[in-house]
Amino acid sequence: MLNLAVPEQYHHFFPVGYHNMCRFFGGFAYSHPALKEYDYFWRLDSNVRYLCVPPFDPAQYLIDNDLDYGFIHAEPDAVVTLDGFSDMLKRFLAQESTPGLLHPKSNYQRWLLNDTNDYTFASVYNNFEILSRRFFEGKAYQAWFRFVDRNSTGIYSRRYGDAPIRTAGVSMFLDPRKVAWFGRQIGYEHEWMLAVPEEPWHSMYCDTMPSMDFKLPANSHMDFFGEGPINEPPFDPKWLYNR
Repeated sequence: MLNLAVPEQYHHFFPVGYHNMCRFFGGFAYSHPALKEYDYFWRLDSNVRYLCVPPFDPAQYLIDNDLDYGFIHAEPDAVVTLDGFSDMLKRFLAQESTPGLLHPKSNYQRWLLNDTNDYTFASVYNNFEILSRRFFEGKAYQAWFRFVDRNSTGIYSRRYGDAPIRTAGVSMFLDPRKVAWFGRQIGYEHEWMLAVPEEPWHSMYCDTMPSMDFKLPANSHMDFFGEGPINEPPFDPKWLYNR
């Protein structure tokens, strides 16, 4: 039986309720009865401040293009919170059943592992993401989450957040062409993280100034798409009339 006690050194930073939330959004939210009638859901945080009027509906963009995941920002997560995650990920990849789950065009070897086969701590920021239930309820992702949940105490004994768990699943089991990046179109601020759209988006849709002088770097998708094309909405003049 797993020991789910949270070590004392983590009490100050992460209450038990926070760990419960990570576990829920890591694998159980997608099958919640409240979501059964929906094909997609949009994850938002209460402390996110939107700087711009969205020029288009990003959820509808995923639906119209048959995509499974949309995000704005990604970067390495805090190393201290993911102690042991690398070894756990490698144990999962070494399972006899895992190769049959991996998407043939997945980019996990680029995004999750570096040139020396070490974990990159890559993590999509989950304060803005749009997810399809078909993927996250699917066999491959659920096999990964069950492995994390049953073979590691990291969700509770460290802070294996739902973001790095889900990020790993997306990079292992999804074709990158099924992922959309909105980093150049949608402006928002979350604590220290700031996304400021590029032109022509900014002057047309952004009325609120950010509290920090910072622009989201163009590589804020952490090279998720590798050498392939970035799946992002092109500028469409008709959006000028949607304000």
